[in-house]
Amino acid sequence: MTPDDVALFLSEHPDFFERHPEVLATVAVPHPQDGHAVSLVERQSLMLRERIKSLELRLADMIRHGEDNDAIADRIVQWARALLLQAEPAQLPRTLLDELMRQFNVPYGALRLWGVAPAYAGFDWAQPASDDIVRLTSSMQAPFCGSNVGFEVAGWMAADPGTIRSLTMMPLRVSADAKAFGIEIVDVRIKRVDFVADITDSVFKRMESERKRVANEARSEGMAGGEKIRADADRQREVIVAEAFRDAQKVKGEGDGVASALYADAFGRDPAFAKFYRSLEAYRTSFRSRSDVMVIDPNSEFFRAMRGTATLETK
Repeated sequence: MTPDDVALFLSEHPDFFERHPEVLATVAVPHPQDGHAVSLVERQSLMLRERIKSLELRLADMIRHGEDNDAIADRIVQWARALLLQAEPAQLPRTLLDELMRQFNVPYGALRLWGVAPAYAGFDWAQPASDDIVRLTSSMQAPFCGSNVGFEVAGWMAADPGTIRSLTMMPLRVSADAKAFGIEIVDVRIKRVDFVADITDSVFKRMESERKRVANEARSEGMAGGEKIRADADRQREVIVAEAFRDAQKVKGEGDGVASALYADAFGRDPAFAKFYRSLEAYRTSFRSRSDVMVIDPNSEFFRAMRGTATLETK
């Protein structure tokens, strides 16, 4: 029976532990953190705690988002209230922009309308806009939010356009398919992000896990590179040793050949001396150590050179 068979059996018989409760007390599984064995019930409790903790974090996120949405809704209501309280039509565009900047803490903003009646041409919000701005606004199907890459409208908000790093451009239309009659630009920037304690811990843990993941990837790549370098070094070492052994054997063979030729030439000139020399070599090999002992007849052929017989016979 395989583990898959056991898992299939338990899934098909959910009442197994109800009919055999004693199994729960005897089955032990590894602890997910310290590796010690724990009961199946405790392991299930740990899993439920982790799931509850995850749900609590999600609930905290939802609550935070709900509170943020409530705050945004309240600011929109205050903004709309200020527009409704403005009785002067000529001051309505300025009220729209000023109240938007005040409610949402926007440092810079600008508003331009074109095609207005001559009576309103003297207001700052009715100053002429270039044909490029009019065409850009008319082509926008949705508000733009991004980096300031040298937009002309950035100069409407500040004396130095370089201080505007990012901005939002919103075309003004009566309806979605109508032609734009103006544009509103505001400077957007993130100054500070505040989270509740649980969310902060969650963010830090995610950052830590991400850094660990990157470190593990770099470590594994380094280990793989190290193994590759070691394997290449071992291969080169084997090649070098093999080539050195080959050259040494070649030199040794050549030396042995020269030595054999010299011995053959020397021994050929005096065969009796050659026989005597080989006998001495045999004695040296046999009695290499003081502890070497040989039980042999003194009159044997082995001691012939010692007795001088070989020399006498040669003579």
